[in-house]
Amino acid sequence: MFIFDGASTISTQNLNATGVATALSAAVLDMTKLQCDTAAIQIVGTYTGALTPQVSNDGVNWVTLGGTPLVNQNTGVGSATIPSGTQGMYQVDVAGFRYFRIVALAAVTGSAVVTMVGSEMTGIIGLDMPLPAGTNSLGTVTANQAVTASPGTTPVAVNSAATTNGAVSKATAGQLINCVANNASVAAKYVRFYNKATAPTVGTDVPIVVITVPASASKEIEFGSVGKRFTTGIGYSITGGATATDATAVAAGDVQLAFDYV
Repeated sequence: MFIFDGASTISTQNLNATGVATALSAAVLDMTKLQCDTAAIQIVGTYTGALTPQVSNDGVNWVTLGGTPLVNQNTGVGSATIPSGTQGMYQVDVAGFRYFRIVALAAVTGSAVVTMVGSEMTGIIGLDMPLPAGTNSLGTVTANQAVTASPGTTPVAVNSAATTNGAVSKATAGQLINCVANNASVAAKYVRFYNKATAPTVGTDVPIVVITVPASASKEIEFGSVGKRFTTGIGYSITGGATATDATAVAAGDVQLAFDYV
């Protein structure tokens, strides 16, 4: 299944660094009706100024994706942003988020027309015929598509302490496979995952995944067949506020968190 966002225009002198986007400053993909794994982005038009991928769960507070999440479908090369004036097709992993957008973080000139489609299934590449003998080029395979034959997951279970619960689960690159969080309190709580090899500085470090767990409810998320890629390490926190850098401590036992990684 797919979500078609249509075409949005990022035009001359529009810009937006954080918060609610002003008119024509961003192209937004609303995934609340279908949990998407992948977003496909087409950029046309004549413009200057880089365009940046951001995600949000509340549609108000936005976080820039870390690392090189965008994959240029013409070259197979990953990048942090869509470079100034670039026209072409990009793909990005958006599993676990409710909203995704392409935004101008600085003023642009001209107009960039952005068309996006979200898919709930990750792409699969197959060979219909055997390759001929000799030396053959298979093209470029990006890091976040790597799958081992028998990955074997490592489970983590956390019962929240009366802190912000900042900790690191894996001090090297890995993939977050799934996450289940139960909130026993009467107010929403927030689970964050960080691309770090050490425990996050909660309130300063910016997460790459934020999960809202409603009051007296549970939230379960699967991050697709290859998981959510963390290029440095997998850290986490559990707090009581919605902003990306919130540092509100929760009460002991408010949240029971379980997740698997490789």
